[in-house]
Amino acid sequence: MPAYSTWLYAVSHAKFSAGCKICNSTFNLSNMGKQALTSHMKSKKHMTITKNMKSCNTATLISSSKEYKKNASPIDIIPDDPMEGPSTSTDVIAPSSIDIRKSFLISDDITKAEIMWCLHAVVEHMSFRSAASSVSTFKIMFPDSHIASKMQLQRTKVGYTVVYGLAPYFKRKLVDQVRKADHIVIGFDESLNKVSAKQQMDVVVRFWDCNKKEVTSRYLTSVFLGHTRSEDLMTGFKTALNDLDLKKIIQISMDGPNVNFKFLNNLRKELSNSTSEPVILNLGSCGLHTLHCAFKAAFTVTEWNIVVYLRALYNLFKDVPARRADYKLRTNSDIFPKKFCSVRWGENVQVVRRAIEIHRNIKKYVIAVESTKNKPSSKSYRTVALFVKDDLLIPKLTFF
Repeated sequence: MPAYSTWLYAVSHAKFSAGCKICNSTFNLSNMGKQALTSHMKSKKHMTITKNMKSCNTATLISSSKEYKKNASPIDIIPDDPMEGPSTSTDVIAPSSIDIRKSFLISDDITKAEIMWCLHAVVEHMSFRSAASSVSTFKIMFPDSHIASKMQLQRTKVGYTVVYGLAPYFKRKLVDQVRKADHIVIGFDESLNKVSAKQQMDVVVRFWDCNKKEVTSRYLTSVFLGHTRSEDLMTGFKTALNDLDLKKIIQISMDGPNVNFKFLNNLRKELSNSTSEPVILNLGSCGLHTLHCAFKAAFTVTEWNIVVYLRALYNLFKDVPARRADYKLRTNSDIFPKKFCSVRWGENVQVVRRAIEIHRNIKKYVIAVESTKNKPSSKSYRTVALFVKDDLLIPKLTFF
């Protein structure tokens, strides 16, 4: 490709990437192919640098270097090695060429600002177009800011930064973290992606986080499939986990179609051939559902009816401004109960902690309204009033 030969070079460590000698940058070819080369060649930065390189001819650089040598002190041009010959005019870097190069160097502060704004766009679920248009607003809002005036983020640049810059970086950090774990749990689910018209298999990894000292669930990646037969699921599963050791998997969570169970059986057989001790636990199609149901069954045996109390506590103040106002008046607190979830029992830790935190205020509220005409007559109030009389309520909640 003669049109690109003057500036294009191959990147040895990345098969689907290319580099630009003029801009000193690399870009990905996996999506756009040859069009990515044309797009880069027509970019504002590339064209500006090329134009300035042509205008800054050799005669100008030599003239500038001679002037620099004439004005420099003798010590400035003494070579480091005494065995080397005297310096020539081409050995001295001309100040003009330095200034030209500096004018095109991007400040680290500007790059950091652009990265932070791209991260903000992802966290706040902003569209790439909206994130890019906000950058133009920054220049008007902060006219005295050098960083704001130099930020260059268009819709496509935001997309490339997120997809090919930030995403691989965070995935690499996650993979390095997961590799340190002795055992992992993998969860996946398939759903139709209407944009690509393919089945999207999202993969989640659950592992022990050594830094946080707790079990952590993190999104790993997504794989797009045409068919969703067991062999297709196996191929997509291996593609998603190609950076991880499959022997560390102790359980796989998924929904319940028979094709998924066939995939699980095939995976067990394959792992049994490669290792002497396959350790994939058979907890059904979804380990979370099994765990939650086991917790529910165990706590039902206690007959403490804590769930009844937690539900009544939330419903007592739900969408009732008068009761909320009375509660604030008598307790000087605006901290209210949280909603109990009957499906994910293991996720109700915060609900119970809030119930323990506001127990004294709830008791104070019940005592205050018992002797008034505004005493609530709802079932939720009668339930709460009955439970707060139990001296063992706090120990029961703590055990829960």
